Amino acid sequence: MGRFATVCVAMLTPLAVSGQTESAVAGRIAELGADVSIAGAIVELVSHGATLTTAGGTFRFEGVTGGDYTLRVTALGYITQERDVTVDGDVSLTILLEIDPIPLDSLVVGLGQVKVEGRVRDHALDVPLYNADVLVNHVPITRTSPRGRFSLDDMWEDLPQLLSVRVFGYLPVDTVVSPLHDDQYEFRLIRDPLVDRMIAAQIERLEQRPAGEPAIGMPAIGRELLLRSGGLTLREVLERTYATRLGRIRCVVIDEKLVPAFIDGAVLGSTLPGDIERMEFLFGGAMLRIYTREFMRNLLTGSVELIEPRFVGIVSPPLCR
Repeated sequence: MGRFATVCVAMLTPLAVSGQTESAVAGRIAELGADVSIAGAIVELVSHGATLTTAGGTFRFEGVTGGDYTLRVTALGYITQERDVTVDGDVSLTILLEIDPIPLDSLVVGLGQVKVEGRVRDHALDVPLYNADVLVNHVPITRTSPRGRFSLDDMWEDLPQLLSVRVFGYLPVDTVVSPLHDDQYEFRLIRDPLVDRMIAAQIERLEQRPAGEPAIGMPAIGRELLLRSGGLTLREVLERTYATRLGRIRCVVIDEKLVPAFIDGAVLGSTLPGDIERMEFLFGGAMLRIYTREFMRNLLTGSVELIEPRFVGIVSPPLCR
C-alpha cells in the first residue's frame, strides 16, 4: 500500500514576522575536483523552501528570516550534502559535491519510474482547487481536475525530486519528494493575503460602478460559495441552486463581453465554478454577469481595464435581446 502525505504551505512558506529582517541565501553548486557547475540540483533550505540550480549551477532564496537553517543539496549521481547555515544577513555559498555513481547490474538498464497521484485543496474551505499547476523538473506540467486531482507519470522511484504547486491567489508550495509506487500526496494551499487584498480592491470598484442605481437588485455570488459546488458546471450550479433565476436570464456577459445567444447555454455548460471570481444577476435576473479568475488576474497586472457600464440605470438591458 502506498504512502499518503499531506503538505500544507504554512509549513513550507512561513510568513515573515513583523520586525524580523529578511536576507538572501545564494550560491553555486559544482563538482568536487572539477569545478563543473551542476545544473538541476535540488537545493532545499529546510523550513523555508526548495529550488533547482540554474544552468550555471547557481541558486537563490529571497526573504529568508534570520536564524539557523539546514541547507540540503541533492543531485543525481552525487552524494547528498547538508550544511548548517546561520542567516544574520545575506549569505553566499559554494558547495562542492562528490560523485556517487549509480551501480547498475546486467538487469538494470535505467532508473525505475513510478506514477504519483494526489490532490490540491483550499486549506481554509477544505474544497478542491481546479486548474492548479503541478510541476516536477523532468515531468510535463499537469493541472488539477475539477475535483482537484492530479497524476504524474514517469517520476523517478525513491529519488528526491522537487515538486511545486502553483495556483493564482494562493501561496506557492515547493517541496522535495522521494516517491514510491502508489504514493498519494495532498497539498492544502493557503490563500495569499496580499492577492486577497488586491482582489478585494477590484471588487470594491465593481460594486461602486452601479452608484446606487437599481440595476443590481440581487446580492452578488462570490468565489467561496462557488467553490463549494464541487465538480459541477456553472449551468448545473444554476439549475440546482438558482433554478428560479435561470429561467429569467436573457443574456450572459463574461468579462465585460456579451456571449452570443446561440452559444451561451454551451458556455455555461462548460464553465466551472472554480474559474469564476464573481457572478451577478442584473436587471431582475435578465442579465447574468460573470467575472473570471483570469480576468481578475489581468486586472491586477493592468493588462485589462474596467469599461464604463452602458447598462447601469437603464430599465431594459441594452446588451440583451
